[in-house]
Amino acid sequence: MFSLDEPDKYLIVIIRRSPLGTQKAGEALRMALGQSITNKVTVILVDAGIFLAAPLRPELVGGGEITKWLSKLLDMEQQVWVEAESLDKYGLDAGSLCNGTQIRERAEIDKELLAADAVVVA
Repeated sequence: MFSLDEPDKYLIVIIRRSPLGTQKAGEALRMALGQSITNKVTVILVDAGIFLAAPLRPELVGGGEITKWLSKLLDMEQQVWVEAESLDKYGLDAGSLCNGTQIRERAEIDKELLAADAVVVA
């Protein structure tokens, strides 16, 4: 039986929710950070989730703290991908994203999903 408690698994966390007005996106980042202690983790930001990598302060509008979780993930050499199509959809400039995030096309993301041991959608 599969368990993420076994070390060295590859987990992808897809975050599609806005970090504004809810703590769900921030909690998904915290969960990814916790899993990164023993597993390889890639966080993929899609749809409104891309705003997690933007210069926002969601804690001011009830969105909770995100900047430190995102920074810690990147410090631990985990990957944070931002879907290119979502950037286009929301008109967000790639140059404004947090350092260390990587922009990926949807087709590349689809291929990566097949390589994961587990995928969590938040």
